[in-house]
Amino acid sequence: MTITPSLSQVENVSKYKAPFFTGTDYPYWKTRMTWFTDIVNGLEALGKTYKESEKVMKILRSLPSKWHTKVTAIQEAKT
Repeated sequence: MTITPSLSQVENVSKYKAPFFTGTDYPYWKTRMTWFTDIVNGLEALGKTYKESEKVMKILRSLPSKWHTKVTAIQEAKT
């Protein structure tokens, strides 16, 4: 299952470094979340299921190192 974003969704977006979460980067992050959801749904169709907490951890692990303190705070708040 291949998803090709429209040009307006990836315009001015680096292929190597994700933009930060700001109001101007909504199309980029919407596209990424759509890809993530499609991958997870495809795996579930094949019999592999993920708990909600596993999905959250995958997203947290994908964040840049600059977000490490926020990720740590989220993980500690969970316990």
